[in-house]
Amino acid sequence: AAWGSAEPTRPSPTPKKVVRQASAMSSMFGQMAVDPAWGQRLRPTLIVANLTFKKGGSITADKVRAMIRDRLLVFPRFRSKVAFDSSQRFLSAISFQELPLGDIDLEYHVQEAGRGKSWGAPELDAFISQIYSQDMDHEKPLWQFYVINQMADGSDMLMAVIDHAIGDGTTMVEVRAWRTLPCPASN
Repeated sequence: AAWGSAEPTRPSPTPKKVVRQASAMSSMFGQMAVDPAWGQRLRPTLIVANLTFKKGGSITADKVRAMIRDRLLVFPRFRSKVAFDSSQRFLSAISFQELPLGDIDLEYHVQEAGRGKSWGAPELDAFISQIYSQDMDHEKPLWQFYVINQMADGSDMLMAVIDHAIGDGTTMVEVRAWRTLPCPASN
């Protein structure tokens, strides 16, 4: 099956091995970032989005993990890892292999950053630079969230880091639109 619509599906706790062919854009970004056929790592192609919450103390890693369990993991792309078929002559064919829900480590995917320190613009810039210089674990879905409490202005921040191979701008708009609908578990 091709990786098409961003429409969510309720995951099975132990799915059959589901492999979806990556779109041309996802393949391009996946190959740029992680393809073993290149022989070297290029630069990550990350989408970094920051959400600021004016009321400090309003978000925690546990709240974000619960939201992700209920709303983000319904999208196959967020519960799949990148898989390479290096039998191709020049570039690996890329697909996405869906993982069982129990294999998705939400402790890895949602972390608290810099607990106990006050974050100003220089600290935030340094942290984003650090994120861009590190590789994500390619045996896991290519996304992470960071909860940053104690911004210098008293607000909290949720930073989403998503590899561009997971989706382009259009796909992410569809995901955002679904996020505003009632949780499928409540239907």
